Amino acid sequence: MPLDQLLSALEREAQAAAEQLLVDARAEASRLLHDVDEEIAARRERLVTARVAELRGTMEHAVSEAGREARGEVLRARDRLLARIFTVLRSALPAVVDREEYRRTLTARVGEALGCIDPDQPAVVRCTPALLPMVRAATAGRAGVNVESDAATGSGFRVVTVDGAIEVDGTLESRLEAVAPSVARAVLARLEGAS
Repeated sequence: MPLDQLLSALEREAQAAAEQLLVDARAEASRLLHDVDEEIAARRERLVTARVAELRGTMEHAVSEAGREARGEVLRARDRLLARIFTVLRSALPAVVDREEYRRTLTARVGEALGCIDPDQPAVVRCTPALLPMVRAATAGRAGVNVESDAATGSGFRVVTVDGAIEVDGTLESRLEAVAPSVARAVLARLEGAS
């Protein structure tokens, strides 16, 4: 084989090998690009999933906080409403002692209060000035019991032993405090029924 032909053959083989290397290199580059694209997509998916989970957690926390805040505001509003209602009720109590319904039961209530202490134990009954004549009449015949007018007593009366060991609070204010929980429940039930 002449040298020209040999050189041509070698050149063709080198050209074919170079072209094959180029085809293989392009295929490898394409495969690498495909692998890189898949890795980038997988990373992107992981990052998006993580970010969505983080944002969902942040949103759920914010919703929970907003709900807690709203419930707190509702409770504070209920407390303010109940405070206003009880302020109105307390301000109406002094007028109640002048009502016939209250005065009809006063003698019995004073008797019940005096029944809480030993009959021989000296006591003082302090009452609203407007009730003084009625309370005196209710305690007539009870030895060792003095009746005093005291505007600071509240609406009604208090029986206190002289030694201060026993006090029976017969004021309307104390009766209101005793029924306050049931009044509050009734008010809140009506409020819930209205909404």
